[in-house]
Amino acid sequence: MIEAIPPSASEDQATARMNVVRDGVEMSREQSLALAQNYFDEGQVAKVEGLELEFATRKIRQNSEDLADFQRGYESNFAQADWEVRLSGNAPDLRGLSDRPGSADFFRIWGGIDHWHDCPNDEFSFNSSYFSQHKDPLHVISVAHELVNLFNSAAELFEQGYPKQRVSAVLYKGREVTLRKPPLACGLLGRLAVSQRLWNEFMRQALMSGARLPIVLLATEKEDVQQMLRFLALPADWSNYYKLLETLETYAKRNGKPFPKKAAARKAFTNNANNNSKVGIGARHGIQEEGRSNTATPMTIEQAHVYISGVCKLYLNTFYGDYFAFDLPQGIRLAEDPAV
Repeated sequence: MIEAIPPSASEDQATARMNVVRDGVEMSREQSLALAQNYFDEGQVAKVEGLELEFATRKIRQNSEDLADFQRGYESNFAQADWEVRLSGNAPDLRGLSDRPGSADFFRIWGGIDHWHDCPNDEFSFNSSYFSQHKDPLHVISVAHELVNLFNSAAELFEQGYPKQRVSAVLYKGREVTLRKPPLACGLLGRLAVSQRLWNEFMRQALMSGARLPIVLLATEKEDVQQMLRFLALPADWSNYYKLLETLETYAKRNGKPFPKKAAARKAFTNNANNNSKVGIGARHGIQEEGRSNTATPMTIEQAHVYISGVCKLYLNTFYGDYFAFDLPQGIRLAEDPAV
């Protein structure tokens, strides 16, 4: 078999210097490629700035290669690296994540360093490989908000009242983007358009950073995990915690491993959550006539969080055991454990 011989560096340079004709003008191939990239980039910027294509191209000669490259940029998906989403609200947490070895392109965090003064600061940013799946800047920004919301909810699983991250600014190629419409509500973001091998690498890197980013990655494509985080995003009260418990029990039953409903820990939680006499106005039921005396030990909302977060971890251990093996609070066992 005859193998192709790769061109030498001198041959590459000679190819770049070869003259071509672009829109009737003779120029080097290198100049032509630079012009094509420039008009492509201008098309992307025009889209980010909210310009209509007809208006943005009014000064470009019709039926030209310049116009074709501009339009190609205007209609193409964005590059992840061109976006920066600045975060505020909990810099110490982001610093801790940035200092860990794991990261993943679906939620790539950087910052915390003032390079000019060579010292730490509290400025952190992220972008996502999800951004490169969109050609509408509003969709990109909506995805950014959704990922931050999922991240905050995953953190709530481990810390009740977690100081939330907020999107403080969105930049495209270093310039702040002004939204003309509010971010869209997102459903499931769906599986990243990458190979299984690359997805596995994303998960491996995310697991190195702790449990939160892996949960976020699963929540982008798994309805049960997304719903778990949706409820954790709601105010921490008895009604919302009870809804979360019922939701996870429903998914567990659908998935063939129903949670036991006679466990003492569950009874303690539901007995408090249902009764105004125990937890006051936050109970699922209002004031009712006293029947048999309720002997359940009163539970605080903090104790309820320990229980419900334990149920969430139980669910993740049971159905996503390839990634998670959480220690569970006393009284909560794996779903199939008859000791419960």
